[in-house]
Amino acid sequence: MCDSVKTLFRKLGVTNSTVYVLDEESTPWGKEIKRALMGSIGSLPVVFIGGELIGDRDRVIKRHSEGKLVKLLEKAGAFNQQR
Repeated sequence: MCDSVKTLFRKLGVTNSTVYVLDEESTPWGKEIKRALMGSIGSLPVVFIGGELIGDRDRVIKRHSEGKLVKLLEKAGAFNQQR
């Protein structure tokens, strides 16, 4: 599911992003953060845009279908140039 969000962002032209893959984090913090997020959100990936919790993949896709995702990404500076 994480790959589908990364693919969507790439297709939208997101060039300025930070991705943390908690399964690949070498510290115990990665596992603790993953457990905490799973407890509060229920599924992964969990997406934050500009420090705002968007939610899981389905919520990201919903925002995109509503035409709200690009605006959030623009506001967060996710594109090198404004669209």
